[in-house]
Amino acid sequence: GMVFLGGRSPFLPLLQGSKADSITNVTSDGRGGAFAITASGGVVNWALPDGVRNARTAAGGRPQAASMRELPTLKRWGSGGTPAMLSLLAGRAVRAIAACSGMARVLLCAEGDELFQWEPESRRQDGAALPYPVKGLPDRRVLRLACGNAHCLALVATESGFRSTGLGPGLSGEVYSWGRGAEGQLGHALDDDDDDLRKTLTGSARGLENPMLIETLSGLPTVDVQCGPDFSAVLLASGSVWTWGKNDDLQLGQRPEYAQSPEGRNLSLKTAWVPGEAEMPPDSPVVQITCGDAHMAALTDDGAIVCWGNGESGQLGRGKNRIRPWPAGAPDVVESGYLPEAVNVVSIVCGPRLCSAFLADGSVFAWGRAGEFFQQFPTQVRSAQPGAPRLLAATAAGDALLLVG
Repeated sequence: GMVFLGGRSPFLPLLQGSKADSITNVTSDGRGGAFAITASGGVVNWALPDGVRNARTAAGGRPQAASMRELPTLKRWGSGGTPAMLSLLAGRAVRAIAACSGMARVLLCAEGDELFQWEPESRRQDGAALPYPVKGLPDRRVLRLACGNAHCLALVATESGFRSTGLGPGLSGEVYSWGRGAEGQLGHALDDDDDDLRKTLTGSARGLENPMLIETLSGLPTVDVQCGPDFSAVLLASGSVWTWGKNDDLQLGQRPEYAQSPEGRNLSLKTAWVPGEAEMPPDSPVVQITCGDAHMAALTDDGAIVCWGNGESGQLGRGKNRIRPWPAGAPDVVESGYLPEAVNVVSIVCGPRLCSAFLADGSVFAWGRAGEFFQQFPTQVRSAQPGAPRLLAATAAGDALLLVG
């Protein structure tokens, strides 16, 4: 596959895999860095702004895709915009990757389902910054990874693993979390009898060092995990959405609870320390979820897109409004009449203040704000592409969108 960049400019090819080793997935650290995974398990890293400016230019002035066969070796974290192959796990293939947006932490799932954590800015005395194994996960398949500003989620297959669900047959698992948790984004209840856990979650700069099972979700087959900066979300096999963490813009989609200030004057939205179910429109099983900085979006099984949270940049697709009192602020579908009814939505992705929808005909619609782009309702940003390759992956990278197809 090829990585396409879209944002302030039209979608343009950015990175081309070789015939022998195509690109299968892409992710971003939210700070201008991107990672692509190849079919053989290789990892490519580059800095997006420089990568666009430094891309080779054809006679017509359009950037051409850099070839992986011409990539140099990356010497250090963030060493420039030129894509570079990373040699991180002594030749072991990488199957999945996720990166924190607020600190230099990258998760790498290797073949054999061993999870590694890489902190490129935390070097040993010899100057090396090598990935180290993550301890505390059960010896089962890692299905999904997600990172926020400084917290991580891992979806690990249950012992049964394969089961028939409301979304059809597929793999489901249980959720583990670690990292910073001062906003409740790890999903662990504050136990008055466990003072050490309370101090770790609320006062530690690094938070939990090792993954910990989220007990509230035990017994609830989970098929996906997603993170905002300081909140988290999961999609259950039943099609319901559960959320927890920071809720200052109703980004959790739950009926709000309020806490009074010590002075007794001001009310503020309470952080949710344990997962709770988002109040989705009735009879709308969800098949995909995605998180922005302070908003979320969900794709239902009938092709509707539901958004909630902060809408001050139009990212909810219903006009411009930062936060509405409940129930007006509850999850709701985007404004009708802007997305074509005859073409199926196949995937959705949230940027920091953006939502985007990818349709079966290759067209892309977006709403919200990203760089110079600003629209309060779904607006076509890429026309239909006859014969376009199937969308393999999509992610937001700051003000840009990265597609693999």
